[in-house]
Amino acid sequence: MDTALTRISAAFSFLSPLVVVATIAVMIAGGLGGPAAIDFASPDVLRHLKDSRPAILWSEALSLVGPIVALGAGLGWYRILKPAGSYVALGVLLWYAGMIFVITQDALEFTLVARLPDAYFASDASSQAAIAALGSTLGSFIDVLTLVGDLVSYFGILLVSIAMLSGVQRVPRWLGILGLLAGVLIAIGLVAGAISPNAGPIGAARPLGFLLFMAWFVGTGVVMARWRPPAVAAA
Repeated sequence: MDTALTRISAAFSFLSPLVVVATIAVMIAGGLGGPAAIDFASPDVLRHLKDSRPAILWSEALSLVGPIVALGAGLGWYRILKPAGSYVALGVLLWYAGMIFVITQDALEFTLVARLPDAYFASDASSQAAIAALGSTLGSFIDVLTLVGDLVSYFGILLVSIAMLSGVQRVPRWLGILGLLAGVLIAIGLVAGAISPNAGPIGAARPLGFLLFMAWFVGTGVVMARWRPPAVAAA
């Protein structure tokens, strides 16, 4: 039963990054450019969203599926790192709490991309102004959800990574270092972006941290796929 849980979690650890890769492939094939905040109050942006279908809808749908699939990994982290101490449970709990915000903002963004352009261009001038104001408000709400969700969830990742440094059986310490580095870079990028939209090189810390996090996620999947309970490992 113990190995069944970790193997299932490992499968989710491999599947989630694959969804991210598929999302990037769809964006490149559809000429959408890289991931970026969407200004839902801009008529030009709304027109671009409408003209970029169906690729933009596929990319937004996959962006929503990715974090949902990632939820399956957390219980496996707890199982293999439980000997490190009770703070592992806190780390996993924070990861899940943060992911609630992340998934909510992804779901809201998908809904706006799917619905707002049609509603805007089917309306008269006065209604368009109201729709643009709504888009601006919800876009700001998405930014807040992203900031809170990522900060909370990656703080949980930091705790999980610290547990990996404690010498738990069959968990390499370098994986903990990688997770710490990813979490710190993402936090720096998020805070810098929240303070100033033109954060420059500091803002690039977030995408770099995310790449390291994807490598960490796959690495934890490998560890969980190979993991055995201590009694079985000693046999």
